[in-house]
Amino acid sequence: MSTVPVAVGLTGYARSGKDTVARVLVEEFGYQPLALADPVREMALALDPLIAGSPSARLGEVVAQLGWDRAKERYPEVRRVLQRLGTDCVRDLLGERVWIARAAARMTVRPNDRWVITDVRFPNEAEALCDVVWRVVRPGVGPANSHRSEQAVGLVPHDVVIRNDGDVEQLRARVRVALEEYL
Repeated sequence: MSTVPVAVGLTGYARSGKDTVARVLVEEFGYQPLALADPVREMALALDPLIAGSPSARLGEVVAQLGWDRAKERYPEVRRVLQRLGTDCVRDLLGERVWIARAAARMTVRPNDRWVITDVRFPNEAEALCDVVWRVVRPGVGPANSHRSEQAVGLVPHDVVIRNDGDVEQLRARVRVALEEYL
């Protein structure tokens, strides 16, 4: 038994179940969700580019109609825009700690909260922000594409593997067991 982690980082490929794991930590254990990609999504919406493959629709329209997850599934260009903006533009040009600094600032404002970081993609994010890292694995789910941010997920060191190979209740039970190791 050890101390309950203040910051649980989740890593895993797109569609592995990270958001569902986070929801359990939020609903049952009082964690606050934090996504490193939230400011990337805000920036992308501010740019509001045309989305290739859509009938001349802008990103804001596509997301308003479908939500982020379905938009990324239906139009691969949506994921590409987020990856290029977040990694190739901001992370590469302004520094690989930009998103870490934003997240840390948010966490510092509420120092008594416990956090679940839903989208740890790079080893330096895990090292800087997380007490523990859980890798969510779903059979048959691999990288969404060949972008560096997808490939780096496999390099993130992790403390626990949460296997998502059943229904939602089985996944919830596995999350409870993983966290109860610290209680």
